[in-house]
Amino acid sequence: MAIAKMIIWLLLLPVVAGTALTLSNALNWQIWPVLFQTPALFSMLGLTLWVALASTFLSLATAFCFISIRSKWFRGRSIISPVLAIPHSAIAIGVLFLLAPSGWIMRLVAQLMGWDIPPDWLSVRDPYGFSLIVALWLKEAPFLILMSINGCSQLPINKLLVTGRSLGYHPFQCWFKLIWPQLYLIIRSPLFIVLLFSISVVEVPLIIGPNLPPVFQVQLLHWLQDPLLESEALAAAASLLLVSLSAIAVIIWLLSEKLFKTAFKRFWLFNTTRSKPNRVLAMLFHGLSILPLALAGLALIVIVLRSFSWRWPFPDLLPQLTTKSWERYLEQLLPVLADSLTIGFISTTIGLALSILVLQSGLKIKKTQKVVLYLPLILPQLIFIPGIQKLLLWSSIDGYLLTVALIHLLFVFPYCMLSLSGPWQQLDPRLLLTARALGRTPWQALLQIRLPMMLQPLLTTFALGFAVSCALYIPTLFAGSGRVSTLMTEAVALSSGGNRRLLALYACLQMLAPVVIWLLAIWLPRFFYRHRSQLLLNGKP
Repeated sequence: MAIAKMIIWLLLLPVVAGTALTLSNALNWQIWPVLFQTPALFSMLGLTLWVALASTFLSLATAFCFISIRSKWFRGRSIISPVLAIPHSAIAIGVLFLLAPSGWIMRLVAQLMGWDIPPDWLSVRDPYGFSLIVALWLKEAPFLILMSINGCSQLPINKLLVTGRSLGYHPFQCWFKLIWPQLYLIIRSPLFIVLLFSISVVEVPLIIGPNLPPVFQVQLLHWLQDPLLESEALAAAASLLLVSLSAIAVIIWLLSEKLFKTAFKRFWLFNTTRSKPNRVLAMLFHGLSILPLALAGLALIVIVLRSFSWRWPFPDLLPQLTTKSWERYLEQLLPVLADSLTIGFISTTIGLALSILVLQSGLKIKKTQKVVLYLPLILPQLIFIPGIQKLLLWSSIDGYLLTVALIHLLFVFPYCMLSLSGPWQQLDPRLLLTARALGRTPWQALLQIRLPMMLQPLLTTFALGFAVSCALYIPTLFAGSGRVSTLMTEAVALSSGGNRRLLALYACLQMLAPVVIWLLAIWLPRFFYRHRSQLLLNGKP
């Protein structure tokens, strides 16, 4: 148990040290007037808040509609899980190919309207951040849907629906009045994680904009990469401002909750009208429930088409297909793919092993330890990663694969703990007590009883950790010092260039690697235990 506590508290050291080093220059009050004189500063701050709040609200509304309307929502896990494994940057690249003036959607419109040239519209990298909102929405909505599905397992859904129907309410009214107020409290923590992520994410706006002005976290990255000494102090002050912006976003959301709660009670909860939803409103809810998954699917399809395209003149819907791009760039792609896989496997293996060690110790994680455990996920990465880079530079250990993998561990380990702790507690303790009664030690019971029965949760946790590692941009960029290239860093770098085929190749590999691991995590337990399904947790292969 002492070792488990030490593991959790050791995670705090690099985060605290990195935060202190990053913000050390922010105490120089002379830099603050310079920061507030930055051109379009308040436009950047307002744009960042608008994008984060709008994408979070859209994702929440989509989750509400999906769960309420789709009667077979419990089957949605098999569809949503592979989407969650795909990095944000791959989705953003797909949205870029989909929404661009010469993108797939405009090609379809051109076929209907008879256009010969793309329209002169700013449909991506627009100054209002609409394309960025769409990209974040397509990735965050499936996450909140999955969290809502998990939350539904904690509520008596069928009983609540029967009670509501017996009182004469439409099923949608039953969901809205009886279920969602309770379900919202369950998914509130994941919702705030989505909100804070939207404020701090860097790779998605780097790919899909906006650019003039950019969102605030992108401008902060530019200051951190600027070699001038003045920019270091400016970046420190801006980092503190980013933390304040995150707090403001949370406060705005909490105030909105109170306003909605008052309006909900006054105009809806105590309104005893029994009626079907408006037909137009019902169509809107149905569309919103399926639209993000459909758009995400189209985005992934267009990435694959672009990677195999040769000539694709506007307004043709399909390109001339060829494998020349893969043949030409495969040798260039393989070292980057190998580095990405190596970093992912190292960080995930260590993270999974540490999670097993902590859970096997029987440590009951207190609230303080939970905060420490999830601190790297709560804080914006630009707050502490640049400080950690300084520590790595002083130690002369930056720019190595192992170093990058250990920095990834700060993010992979909390996700492994989050994924594995639930199934770990669900295993029938009588099986382990029986093993102990037969003379087995705790570690023998772990290796011979618990781990074989938990094969599927273990592999699912590994797939989740690997997907998290593949999606990390800022930790790879700073810990690698430009000498470690992964699929993520190369894809973001190529997004500002003109070689769309090469960009599509990187995006293909970027989404293929975690999805293959995820599918293996689903298939391998079914293969090994196809004749012994009861050996798996809950007897489900």
